[in-house]
Amino acid sequence: MNFQYYKTLLDKSKETLFALIEEIVPNILELELALFLGEVSLKKLKQENKSPFDGSFIEVDFKNEKDADLSKLNKDQFKKIYETFISKEKNDKDAIKWRFFKFLKTQKDISIKSVHIRADTKKDDFIDYIIEIKENRHIFINCNYILDKEYYFNAGEKIAKFSKEIGKIPNKVIFSTYKTYRDIPIDDKFIVRGNDVEQELWVEWNELEKPFNGEDLLIVLVNNEKEMEVAGFNFSSIENLLDYIYKYSNGGQIAIYKQQGFFSESYDGKSQIELIWKGIMLKNKFK
Repeated sequence: MNFQYYKTLLDKSKETLFALIEEIVPNILELELALFLGEVSLKKLKQENKSPFDGSFIEVDFKNEKDADLSKLNKDQFKKIYETFISKEKNDKDAIKWRFFKFLKTQKDISIKSVHIRADTKKDDFIDYIIEIKENRHIFINCNYILDKEYYFNAGEKIAKFSKEIGKIPNKVIFSTYKTYRDIPIDDKFIVRGNDVEQELWVEWNELEKPFNGEDLLIVLVNNEKEMEVAGFNFSSIENLLDYIYKYSNGGQIAIYKQQGFFSESYDGKSQIELIWKGIMLKNKFK
């Protein structure tokens, strides 16, 4: 269960929305917010964060980007953030694109050298991200609401065209989608300009049997000391949560507790705290 839909909220005040949005982790970045809300001068942004690959893209440096100031946003802006990142009721291409960006900030499966995000969507926006990894290798990422066969089979031509324009052949293509049909031949060869390219399908879904829901407060203890408290709506699975803890803690003996319904409007302050995961997290210090 995710957080309740915006229209079912009893309290839609700016104060309530702001309090919930402040619980989004990792923190929304200044550049991320500007692009997400579409209230930024692309010309100035491209001058400051120019991508070497294509004029429609900008390069994002996760380590050096400032956190966004959310306090001055208006109610409509709060609503858009809420529907995209908290209730996740928005599932169009733009929503998938920005939830994927949020995922990139915590994932540990891809050794990222640089991230390039399409900022100018007036052009053909089939490719949403270019990720540069070690050994001068590149991943092209397409985000969309639904992946069907027609969309998939047109992808090869679009990716080949884009690859030729920027002078880079991808080593991997990722299709990130809200839903898909079962007959997508994702295990078949995927050829881009005569090269056999690895492909992956990432379908956005929520783990049905995860031990917490969107309205729970998650309390993380590291070596028996409280390390962090985060809202359940940030994570679609226990694996997402563990990736976040791995990145933002020093590791050690980990215990995760939930306080059920903490963020619900009916919360009365009396819910029990329950242990949902316990283990040892060893961090690789030799990367």
